[in-house]
Amino acid sequence: LSDGNLINAWDFSATHPLSFYKWVYSEVVEGDYDMIVVEDYVGAGSMSKVAGHTIRQIGFIEGLCLLEEQPFVRQSPSTRTPFIKRAEDLGVKNHAKHALAHALAYERKHHD
Repeated sequence: LSDGNLINAWDFSATHPLSFYKWVYSEVVEGDYDMIVVEDYVGAGSMSKVAGHTIRQIGFIEGLCLLEEQPFVRQSPSTRTPFIKRAEDLGVKNHAKHALAHALAYERKHHD
């Protein structure tokens, strides 16, 4: 990003919440981030079990960030769209590509 550093792309299965909660807890409590950017879950209609886990995980991250005074922002999924190609050009694939696209979107909005 503007200072040459990238945040971690947290990529955990929503169906294995214990490992996710432990890892995020250690990252948020021990980490020193300029901003933690999370893709918000935008769902409608009935909710699957995985969707329920995802919503709880986002809430956990947000609550933990508030408790630990770590900066936190949620972004809609569409926020990343203009930055997907740039993330691909940097050689990032899969979920990490989406995470990097969100970081690039945040950087553009707040540091340009």
